[in-house]
Amino acid sequence: MRIISVIVPVFNREDLIGGILGAILANSSAVQNPARPGDDKDPPLHPLEGHPGVDFEVIVVDDCSRDATVREVQRYPVRLIRTAGNAGPSRARNIGAEHSRGEILVFVDSDVIIRPHTLGRIFERMDQRPELAGVAGITSLECPYSNFLTRYQNTFLRYRYLWMKEIIDTPWASLMAVRRDAFGAVDGFDVRMKTYEDYDIGYRLGSVDALFYLDKKLDFIHYKRFRFRRLFTDYLRKVANMFSYHLHMRLGGRKAWEAKKPHTWHGHEPHFPPLFVGMPRGAIFTYLITGPTIVNLIVALTLGSFGVYFWISLGLLLLGPLSMTTFWLYLLRVQGVWFTLRGMLTQPILALVAELGVMISIARAIFGRTSSDFLGASQ
Repeated sequence: MRIISVIVPVFNREDLIGGILGAILANSSAVQNPARPGDDKDPPLHPLEGHPGVDFEVIVVDDCSRDATVREVQRYPVRLIRTAGNAGPSRARNIGAEHSRGEILVFVDSDVIIRPHTLGRIFERMDQRPELAGVAGITSLECPYSNFLTRYQNTFLRYRYLWMKEIIDTPWASLMAVRRDAFGAVDGFDVRMKTYEDYDIGYRLGSVDALFYLDKKLDFIHYKRFRFRRLFTDYLRKVANMFSYHLHMRLGGRKAWEAKKPHTWHGHEPHFPPLFVGMPRGAIFTYLITGPTIVNLIVALTLGSFGVYFWISLGLLLLGPLSMTTFWLYLLRVQGVWFTLRGMLTQPILALVAELGVMISIARAIFGRTSSDFLGASQ
C-alpha cells in the first residue's frame, strides 16, 4: 500500500477549514461521513480516486487557534494535532510531517481549496517522474472575492505562474508536494522564518539537486482577500523580507548557509535562484524605473524645469507599462477593458511600494539589522 500525507497547518480558520477539508476528502473514492470525529491517533486512510492501492491521510495541525477551528476540524475523519504554543506555519508543517506516514507529503494552506483530482494528479506526476523531488500548483483564475484588488492580485499571480518554466527553483506552500526523503534531507522548513519559508526550502532543496515541477493544470482557489491597506503592506513586508533574505544569504556566503542548517549540506555548494524568482521581465523593469522616474518628475515640476531630463523621465515612466504589454493583453482577455485600465493605474503604485521595500532591506543591511520575519527569530 502506498500512502500520501496531506498536511494542513491552521490558525483561526473556523470559517474556512470545513470547506478546505471537504475539498481534500473529495479526492477519495469512498463516501465520507463528515460527522465522524478526528483524533490524535492514526487517522483513517482514504482510498485515492482512480488509483487502486494508493491511500491518503489528512493531518491538521492547529497552531493554538482561539476560535472554533478545532471544533470544526473534529467533525471530519482526519488526524488533529494541537501545538503546545503558537509556533508559526513552518513549525506546524514540520510537526505534521513528523507524525505522517506517507511517502509523499502534500502541504495545503488553510485558505486553499484544491480540486477533486489534485492528489491523483500529484501522485501521477511524481510516480511517472522519479527524478522529481516535488510538485507545485498554481492559483486559479476563479477568485472567491469580487473586489478589484483581490481579483487583480489573484490574476497577476496566476500570470506569473503561467509565465514560469516547468522546472522551478522554488515552490510555494499554498499547494506543495514533496517526497519525504527530500524533505528530510534538508530538515524540513526553517522554523525561524515567518515569511518566504517556502522559497527558502526550495533554495535548500536546490543545493542537493532536488527538482520541483510546476504543473500548470494543477490549480487551486485561494481565499485571500486584499483591501487597499492590506495589499500594500503585504507587498512592502514581503519585498523587504525577500530582499533582506537574499542580501544576508548572498553576502554571508557559505558561512551563512552553514550557520542556518549546519548538518544538511553534505558538501554541496550554496544554490541561489534569480533574485526576482518567477517575475516577468517587464514587471522587473517597471519595478526598477517607476520610483526614480516619479521622483525626477516631481522635482522637475517643483522647480518648473521642463528640459530634456524631464521628458526622458516622462518617457521612461510611460515605457514601464509598455514593457508589460503581454500581461496587459492577458488581463484584457480574461478580465476585460475596464479592469485592465484600472490595473495599469494600480501597477505603478505597487512598484513604488516594492521599491520602498528594497530600500528598507538595504538600510537593514547597512545598519546590521535583520528582520524577525525571515531570520533568526524563535516562533
